[in-house]
Amino acid sequence: MAKEPNHEEDLWIEGMNRQLDRLDQMFEEVNSPTLEQLELLAVRTAQNRRRRMRREFMIFLLVAVFLAGGGLMAALSIPVAFMIIHGVSLLSGITILLLNKGIRGEGKRDIQ
Repeated sequence: MAKEPNHEEDLWIEGMNRQLDRLDQMFEEVNSPTLEQLELLAVRTAQNRRRRMRREFMIFLLVAVFLAGGGLMAALSIPVAFMIIHGVSLLSGITILLLNKGIRGEGKRDIQ
């Protein structure tokens, strides 16, 4: 009876080996790319990345020019409204900073 568990384990291992051999036969060996193919892939990837970065930079510049131009046009066409909007945004920024500083100070007191 002591040999029975070992026999079961041996049968299980043999079955697993058969299944693994069958699996190996199902999949043919995959050829790895040559060094030249890998170098070509690296060059193409770098070229694509450069093209994509250049395109993104051009889009960024176009958006920046349109935003700056729109702000300049608003400042020149309706200067009073532009100054009001600018002043309100400045005051709201200062208010947010002061409130944030107060909230941050309360959190530090609780920790200590």
